[in-house]
Amino acid sequence: MILEEDANEQIRTRREDKDNKYEYQINRNKFVGIMKDELIYAFTARTPKGLITRMNKIIQRAVEYVCPI
Repeated sequence: MILEEDANEQIRTRREDKDNKYEYQINRNKFVGIMKDELIYAFTARTPKGLITRMNKIIQRAVEYVCPI
Protein backbone atom coordinates (compact mmCIF):
# COMPACT_ATOMS: atom_id res chain seq x y z
CA MET A 1 0.00 0.00 0.00
CA ILE A 2 1.19 3.46 -0.76
CA LEU A 3 0.19 4.88 2.62
CA GLU A 4 2.07 2.10 4.39
CA GLU A 5 5.20 2.78 2.33
CA ASP A 6 4.97 6.51 3.08
CA ALA A 7 4.64 5.82 6.80
CA ASN A 8 7.58 3.41 6.79
CA GLU A 9 9.69 5.99 4.93
CA GLN A 10 8.91 8.59 7.59
CA ILE A 11 9.89 6.12 10.30
CA ARG A 12 13.21 5.44 8.55
CA THR A 13 14.02 9.13 8.25
CA ARG A 14 13.12 9.82 11.89
CA ARG A 15 15.33 6.97 13.13
CA GLU A 16 18.30 7.51 10.81
CA ASP A 17 20.52 9.18 13.37
CA LYS A 18 19.68 6.73 16.16
CA ASP A 19 21.88 3.69 16.66
CA ASN A 20 19.19 1.01 16.93
CA LYS A 21 19.75 -2.71 16.88
CA TYR A 22 16.72 -3.32 14.65
CA GLU A 23 14.98 -1.58 11.80
CA TYR A 24 11.47 -0.39 12.54
CA GLN A 25 8.22 -0.40 10.59
CA ILE A 26 4.63 0.51 11.34
CA ASN A 27 2.55 -1.87 13.40
CA ARG A 28 0.27 -3.36 10.75
CA ASN A 29 -2.52 -4.25 13.17
CA LYS A 30 -2.74 -0.66 14.37
CA PHE A 31 -2.47 0.57 10.77
CA VAL A 32 -5.44 -1.54 9.70
CA GLY A 33 -7.45 -0.19 12.63
CA ILE A 34 -6.56 3.39 11.74
CA MET A 35 -7.45 2.77 8.10
CA LYS A 36 -10.77 1.24 9.13
CA ASP A 37 -11.62 4.28 11.23
CA GLU A 38 -10.34 7.08 8.99
CA LEU A 39 -10.48 5.91 5.38
CA ILE A 40 -14.20 6.42 4.93
CA TYR A 41 -13.82 10.04 6.06
CA ALA A 42 -10.96 10.54 3.62
CA PHE A 43 -12.95 9.23 0.66
CA THR A 44 -15.97 11.35 1.53
CA ALA A 45 -13.93 14.56 1.65
CA ARG A 46 -15.53 17.32 -0.39
CA THR A 47 -12.32 18.78 -1.77
CA PRO A 48 -8.98 17.34 -2.90
CA LYS A 49 -7.30 19.36 -0.16
CA GLY A 50 -9.55 17.66 2.40
CA LEU A 51 -8.61 14.25 1.01
CA ILE A 52 -4.90 15.03 1.25
CA THR A 53 -5.33 16.32 4.79
CA ARG A 54 -7.12 13.14 5.87
CA MET A 55 -4.49 10.90 4.20
CA ASN A 56 -1.69 12.80 5.96
CA LYS A 57 -3.55 12.40 9.25
CA ILE A 58 -3.69 8.63 8.67
CA ILE A 59 0.05 8.51 8.02
CA GLN A 60 0.85 10.63 11.09
CA ARG A 61 -1.25 8.40 13.34
CA ALA A 62 0.34 5.25 11.89
CA VAL A 63 3.88 6.54 12.45
CA GLU A 64 3.20 6.70 16.19
CA TYR A 65 2.94 2.88 16.37
CA VAL A 66 6.19 1.19 15.40
CA CYS A 67 7.55 -2.30 15.91
CA PRO A 68 11.00 -3.80 15.25
CA ILE A 69 11.57 -6.00 12.23
